[in-house]
Amino acid sequence: MIISLCSLGLIAGVALSRLGLPVLPFIILALALGVFWFIFRKKTRLLLGLSLGFLALSGGLWLANSQITINSDPSRLDYYNDSGKLELQGIITENPDKRDRTSLILLEASGIATSSGWQEVSGNVLLTLPSYPEYSYGDQIRISGYLKTPENFDGFDYKAYLENQHIYSVMVYPETTLLSEGNGNPVMTAIFSFRQILSESLSRAMPEPEASLAKGILLGERSGIPEDIQTEFSLSGTTHLLAISGANLSILSGILLAALGWILGKRGYIYIYLTLILIWGYSLLSGFDPPVVRAVIMASIFLSAELLGRQKNAMPALCLAAAVMVAFSPSILWSVSFQLSFMSMLGLILVYPMLKKLNIRLLDRLGLAEGIFRATLGLVLDGLAVSLAAIAGIWPVLLYYFENISLIGPVATLLAMPAMPFIIVLSFLTALLGLVFPAGAIFMGYLTWLPCRYMLVVVSLTASVPGVLMSGLRPGAMLMGIYYFLLGMLYWLYKHILKMPPSRPNTNPASTLNLRWLLAGIAVPVLFFSFNLSPSTDQKLHVYFLNVGQGDAILIQYQNQDILIDGGPSPQTLCSELDKHLPFFDRSIEMVILTHPDSDHLNGLLEVLERYRVKEVILPQTRSQDSLYQSYQNLIAEKAIPARIAETGMQITMANGAVLEVISPFGGLSSKAADTDNNHSTVLNLSCGQINYLFCADIETTVEYQLITQRLLADTTVLKVSHHGSKYSSSAWFLDVTSPEFGLISVGADNRYGHPHPETLSRLISVMAENCIYRTDIWGSLDFATDGQSLYILQS
Repeated sequence: MIISLCSLGLIAGVALSRLGLPVLPFIILALALGVFWFIFRKKTRLLLGLSLGFLALSGGLWLANSQITINSDPSRLDYYNDSGKLELQGIITENPDKRDRTSLILLEASGIATSSGWQEVSGNVLLTLPSYPEYSYGDQIRISGYLKTPENFDGFDYKAYLENQHIYSVMVYPETTLLSEGNGNPVMTAIFSFRQILSESLSRAMPEPEASLAKGILLGERSGIPEDIQTEFSLSGTTHLLAISGANLSILSGILLAALGWILGKRGYIYIYLTLILIWGYSLLSGFDPPVVRAVIMASIFLSAELLGRQKNAMPALCLAAAVMVAFSPSILWSVSFQLSFMSMLGLILVYPMLKKLNIRLLDRLGLAEGIFRATLGLVLDGLAVSLAAIAGIWPVLLYYFENISLIGPVATLLAMPAMPFIIVLSFLTALLGLVFPAGAIFMGYLTWLPCRYMLVVVSLTASVPGVLMSGLRPGAMLMGIYYFLLGMLYWLYKHILKMPPSRPNTNPASTLNLRWLLAGIAVPVLFFSFNLSPSTDQKLHVYFLNVGQGDAILIQYQNQDILIDGGPSPQTLCSELDKHLPFFDRSIEMVILTHPDSDHLNGLLEVLERYRVKEVILPQTRSQDSLYQSYQNLIAEKAIPARIAETGMQITMANGAVLEVISPFGGLSSKAADTDNNHSTVLNLSCGQINYLFCADIETTVEYQLITQRLLADTTVLKVSHHGSKYSSSAWFLDVTSPEFGLISVGADNRYGHPHPETLSRLISVMAENCIYRTDIWGSLDFATDGQSLYILQS
């Protein structure tokens, strides 16, 4: 009791510091209670506990007040916020958070340029940089840009969120120069490098979106998960499953404890030791991110209490651990991750034992004898009990911060959470195997795909239930206090009044072994059947115009021969689209063609080179020195992929006799306009029997005229309209010469360029029926398939 009161007192002191309360009155109260205890110490220890508790509260007030600083110190970085353009230098202190098109980088500043020269400065700044060139942990860089104070948005206190991480400044798209590499801690450098190779290995072995889900759960890389899937997780109340979090680790610890106890038995406590090893290894994969380490420490307390058979001491130990963390860094008390870690573990300590005993009583009431069925049902019920107990601890906190709650969240979590251990273990094995045996990793990746797909289906189905999200609800501190008081009272009643039967040990290892063989027998036909669900091959040539937003990406496919033209602006979107059309086991692409180096054609291709085995690339004729294009060329060289420059007359013949020919750029383009990257785009003609496709990239009227005068155009069946339907392309005379029967415009919905332009649409309608013009922003991805005689148009 004394440990709990002291711990809670210190935490309360830090919490009350925001009210501006003085320290002295609480010290006087603590001393007065101490005197009363000394006088009546033979009768009660409560006065001693209260005295020490108020003394700890005073210490908490003092600690929190000592952390308050005023932004008037020129040696602090945030002193220079909002003061115009600045030049800084420093070291990247965390692994960059790589998003679809940007990277978030934490820079610890060491110097700032002033009118009197460089001077020392300290503080963290969060940088938003383009995805390329890439930077790494330990890089020393120099930046030039505008240092800003973080601003709140959409009701979210972003400033406070960053302050809890000791970040008081942000800078968006500064000019950046790399000064040196390898300045970080060698151990952390090794951890981050290991995480990176695991992430790349998973990307190569698994399709999307399952690969991004596995990376989010195993490595905490949440940014690659598509927005629509993140929305489904939010609606179903299962967002906490997407990243390494306190609540996540709490539930995972309980499930591992139950599952390993069932599989290995409870003699020797090997199941507890193994659970501890797994969750600490899990934190290692996170790069020992502070919120994760805090969560692991709290989970370890729960496991240690189980190990020592002193579950009643778990609560004081949890309070003590929280108090020590707050003492070292008072600001973490306001961190959502810390609060979720503490409350989820509180739920496990208070609620899980009750539910576990109820499970045993239920199994006994059902009259189930020891055996496979009872053991399996008991494991399922224990897993559900863990999830429900953790949810009971955190849902008021979630409701307070996010002001909405999914009514189906507990059900969705109960259904989805059992897949977590399988995803973590199998994705880790897949990533490791991919480092030494890529072909075997693809098979292991398929095993990992199964629980990932299960979780996605559960989340999608529960998110589709109407009216599940309640918004605008935010409980006050009093209501939250009443809730947790009632939770504590329920635990007290359980301990002192309810009589439950003791838990039964697993006494039948043979039944467990038999069940494993049974599961293996079921898995083999399931896997065989699933492999046969792969896209079937036919004798048609498929030309997929992929919906990648405001950009171009075209996949030409005949059976297992694949040619990819351009990659669109989003790596994640492109990979998701490719994985819809490529068989699971097909991780190679015969040829990748870049028509020109604009980001809306190039961005996605860098990820393709990382994920797939590309056998050859065709590069455009360009003078571009853009860093994105340089990164693409460097990656080609690094992977030793054969590369050629596109030249007029170059032909690629496919297995069915279809011919893909380069018809531009060509010699003789001398106008100033022709020297732009758009007009140096690679234009391609694909002929298959009587069907012709013309892929015009982003060329404009100058090149269209040159193609006409060079007599390089023929009657066209399908025209990929140039430059997303720009006003300055698809001229009337170009359309008269090509006479397209169908037009395809690759364009993003509500794009800022106003593509396709009304004049261009009018010109297209003049040569073909309006219903023969297809747009990816309306129809999505489209498949223009042919057998050489007929054309088949399908949504894909």
